[in-house]
Amino acid sequence: MTQTQLPAVEFRAVAKRYGPIVAVDSVSFTIEKGTLVTLLGPSGCGKTSTLRLIAGLDRATEGAILINGVDVTHLSATDRDVSMVFQSYALFPHMTVLRNVAYGLISSGKRRPEAEEQARETLTLVGLGGLEDRLPSELSGGQQQRVAVARAIVLEPAVLLFDEPLSNLDARLRRHVRDEIRDLQQRLGLTAVYVTHDQVEALAVSDRIIVMDQGRIAQQGSPVELYRQPANRFIAGFMGEANVVAARLERLGAVEARVQLGNVSLTLPHRDVANGPIEVAIRPEAIRLEARSINSALPGRVLRAVFLGDHAEYTVSTEVGDLFIIDRLADNLIEIGTDVALSFSPSGLAVLPSA
Repeated sequence: MTQTQLPAVEFRAVAKRYGPIVAVDSVSFTIEKGTLVTLLGPSGCGKTSTLRLIAGLDRATEGAILINGVDVTHLSATDRDVSMVFQSYALFPHMTVLRNVAYGLISSGKRRPEAEEQARETLTLVGLGGLEDRLPSELSGGQQQRVAVARAIVLEPAVLLFDEPLSNLDARLRRHVRDEIRDLQQRLGLTAVYVTHDQVEALAVSDRIIVMDQGRIAQQGSPVELYRQPANRFIAGFMGEANVVAARLERLGAVEARVQLGNVSLTLPHRDVANGPIEVAIRPEAIRLEARSINSALPGRVLRAVFLGDHAEYTVSTEVGDLFIIDRLADNLIEIGTDVALSFSPSGLAVLPSA
């Protein structure tokens, strides 16, 4: 394997234990150069511990960590070619924006004029040209976040690490800054590892997502793969809303199967699941709701109806259970108690592999 083919980051059966507590449990993965990979999962799943192991802030109990093919398992944080953008930004409040960004270069031995010139170029790159002389307290939350990113990328690290970078921003600004981070990463071809517990955030910024649960990798893949083809109940429920219902499967060939959902027959990929009783994950937006009877549809009755401006949400009682439905094309709200007919968009349904 040539140097250009080596992954930017590689974990080989890495474990991290704190006494009897296993934070990371024999985790293996690779991160290719120029990609943004998100470590996603609920609190305590091991994602932040994994990020700290990449950064060298914690040492692995077992296994090996490689950066650009070099084993860094036992190297300190300062000896690894990585930079981190912290959740709190960690800007020096008494230093100007320029001095904050130049600080790492100066600390590594670069002459101040050269360091400040490089810092100016990086600030322009992230859209903060002209703000070099301001203090962090004179900036908005989004601008402070960009200073933190500039301070990290000015060091030209092999890997850029983000630790919950948007958690201190309000909802509107969070969306704006996440788009900026993604645009910057793609424009500069940066290799980035991004930690978040927010599924929407992960779907929006990632080339690939590694979902963690109880210190292990539950599933990894592209945002589309994880959303459309969840590996189990946990992934189906964690990657957005999902109705998990009982059904029956009959294989039709190497890929497809007939899935019987109540009185509705669907053709879906069988995902190597055997014939017989199965579970199917149904995304709420994959259910079409009609306030009339249709022979080929699943009958139901509206139990709950809420209008939320750009969409309506329903809970509908059916023979396969109560289904949560999101209707983004609702002109009029269907009243509670109305008998309805449900049909399904196959792209929003997935057979769940056996546990």
